[in-house]
Amino acid sequence: MQELDRENIPDVNDMVSFCAGLVIVDLESNIIRLVHYTTQEYLKRILATWIPDAPTSIAITCLTYLSFKIFASGCSPNDREFEDRLAQNVFLGYAASHWANHAHEVQVDVKEVALPFLRNESLASATNQVISAPPYRYPGYSQGWQETGLHVVARFGLQDFLASLLECNEYADSKDAQYGRTPLSWAAENGHEAVVKLLLEKAIDVDSKDNSNQTPLLWAARNGHEAVVRLLLEKAIDVDSKDARYGRTPLLWAAESGHEAVVRLLLEKAADVDSKDARYGRTPLSWAARNGHEAVAKLIESKTQRSQ
Repeated sequence: MQELDRENIPDVNDMVSFCAGLVIVDLESNIIRLVHYTTQEYLKRILATWIPDAPTSIAITCLTYLSFKIFASGCSPNDREFEDRLAQNVFLGYAASHWANHAHEVQVDVKEVALPFLRNESLASATNQVISAPPYRYPGYSQGWQETGLHVVARFGLQDFLASLLECNEYADSKDAQYGRTPLSWAAENGHEAVVKLLLEKAIDVDSKDNSNQTPLLWAARNGHEAVVRLLLEKAIDVDSKDARYGRTPLLWAAESGHEAVVRLLLEKAADVDSKDARYGRTPLSWAARNGHEAVAKLIESKTQRSQ
């Protein structure tokens, strides 16, 4: 389907009747929901046995909707048109926000629908605009969220889709419009080890910097993704790169947050233990001690003593 068949939408009362008393419609919000939380618990228990194709069916429904020709123009060009689009296409918010969750475990089964959607930059950008626009509104809040399908699958850790896109010679180092981030940057931030591994097999810039001068290593270290940090450190990489806003290295971020395993990996790669951030002039040891990360502080102190 390329558009919603509005004349064939079931009547609300019919849908409630078909569900034999298991659902009700909130008359104020017009939201249909299960009649009681115990119903949800029961359906979850029997889902895999009674309705094994449910995740595939829901994922295909979301992807089909997101591929409608009404979204083929890409991002809405201004805030008013963006809000009108959401109001006129009531399933858009859910489909954009949750299609990846539904598709994650059934990627092979939904490729036929997913790949044409992901290869279409206009459709991918229209979807990304929905999930990236902040909840608070200011002039232009909905603008600048253009992404490729590669960025989308890297962000959500969809490695099977990523592999298929890379086979089609999609540019693995492309940067998004809003932040100047590559697919590797998004995958590293979110700790998607399998996706990072696939991307590192390509001839990409592992030290690529976004608009805030943040590298994939910095993103991974900041969020404590040990496996991803380990993968990145196997490459020839700048372990002491600093972000533009705070002037912090990956070690500074990891020490502040108490990511002991990541700190250990960075110290093994001779990260600068005396580096100071630009805003407060604090070292990794100072940040670890300030935030009560005793194990991290001892690691850094031991490294400092050995180097003296």
